[in-house]
Amino acid sequence: MNKIVSFIGNRSLDDVIDDLLYKEFIDDIKFQADISVAKPRTISNEPQKRKEKVENGSIESVWPRDPGVAKESLVRANFLCEINSSHSTFKSNVTKENYVEAHHLIPMHSQVDFIHSLDVPGNIVPSVLIVIGRFITRLIRIKKIVAKII
Repeated sequence: MNKIVSFIGNRSLDDVIDDLLYKEFIDDIKFQADISVAKPRTISNEPQKRKEKVENGSIESVWPRDPGVAKESLVRANFLCEINSSHSTFKSNVTKENYVEAHHLIPMHSQVDFIHSLDVPGNIVPSVLIVIGRFITRLIRIKKIVAKII
């Protein structure tokens, strides 16, 4: 409880929500960078054991994501957008492949509701930036609406 009180301080609810969304955004940028240099990690198609949460310097711990598993999903999709493979993109300076990002279809924060890991290639969707941008914009709107209702 003290972590939450110190995190919120004297800020407005809108400021707190913006900070949390910004932190999530920055964490994702770092994760995408880690994916670009990671080696693909092939795992079996069997359900994987759920990992324990880890501290991330925020007000709560998070479910860990493996950049190698995410890279494997990009490789399996041949670095094409799985939402629409005809979406055009640019070549990554790091991988020399089409630039796509890896995002969990069922978000990692939902891991608490599952006995097996959500951090598996079958739950990671390679997408181009325009798809991701549209999704994130809508998600932010929804989060702000829900926060105002609560």
